[in-house]
Amino acid sequence: LTAAHIHKGAAGVNGGVLLGIYGAGSEFGTTKILSIDDATLTSLKNDAIYVNAHSTAKRGGIVRGQIR
Repeated sequence: LTAAHIHKGAAGVNGGVLLGIYGAGSEFGTTKILSIDDATLTSLKNDAIYVNAHSTAKRGGIVRGQIR
């Protein structure tokens, strides 16, 4: 694993990163507290979003889960 993000995008549609969760493989398995601004919070509450984890073998994403 190399990174994990929350992206904007409907099911089956790729979108840009909305919020970075993990930026390096060494961060996986740790607890993080993320600070977000009002615009990001509004997007998390209202937009079509998904979480995606990336790996060295699957740079585009090894697993994707639609949140909304």
